[in-house]
Amino acid sequence: MFKVVFKNMNASRLTSENIHQRLMPILDKYPDIKNYRMSVTIEMENSPQQAGQDFFSISIMMSGKIFKDLRIKKSSENFHIALSSLVESLNAHLSRRHQKNSKSFRKSLEIKEVIL
Repeated sequence: MFKVVFKNMNASRLTSENIHQRLMPILDKYPDIKNYRMSVTIEMENSPQQAGQDFFSISIMMSGKIFKDLRIKKSSENFHIALSSLVESLNAHLSRRHQKNSKSFRKSLEIKEVIL
């Protein structure tokens, strides 16, 4: 599982649930990363001196066996767009890594079969 950290904003149960809802399908898709230490940080930048929209940054940090230190950060003026971008990026990264590990695993099996 992972923890959700709020920076420069109040903690929100609805926001935490939304993040869990979006990230759980990815964690279910790649069960080997479920035991990793993961942290999702949500940060909102808002300038009191200058009027304008808020700016949301969402980052995920993972540490485990395959990914020593993986950090992905996405930002947008809309929280949901930033979260969607983070989920897409994480899914693409994990998919590439999974394919790479599968190919190297298959190659090692082929080498063992030839040697035997």
